Amino acid sequence: MTAGKEIVAVIPKNRDADIRVIREVFKGRRIVNLRIFFVPRKGGERQPGKGIAFDEKRLPGLIAGLQEAQRRIDADPAIQGQGEKLGSTSVNLGGSTRSTKRNVKQRDFSRTVFR
Repeated sequence: MTAGKEIVAVIPKNRDADIRVIREVFKGRRIVNLRIFFVPRKGGERQPGKGIAFDEKRLPGLIAGLQEAQRRIDADPAIQGQGEKLGSTSVNLGGSTRSTKRNVKQRDFSRTVFR
């Protein structure tokens, strides 16, 4: 990757927002940036909003955590075939463990764009 930003994927979040996976160099460090881009109320081009940026060395841990979350969702018979899923996961990323619970609607990710 050359200096600058590289959009790796664009994942639809809802009709007004996308999640973008971006590789970039920031202050000499190679980072991965997961950022929500939204359409401003007055229209126009999508603008960056909340997100997280981290050193690319942390990416394997994040991927492992997401795969574990997906495995637990897929293995939970209480949520198989329901319109909404309730998921819970605990992930350790660099020494900090967090547990989350929330409703997650099933989504069609066929519109995900990999670049």
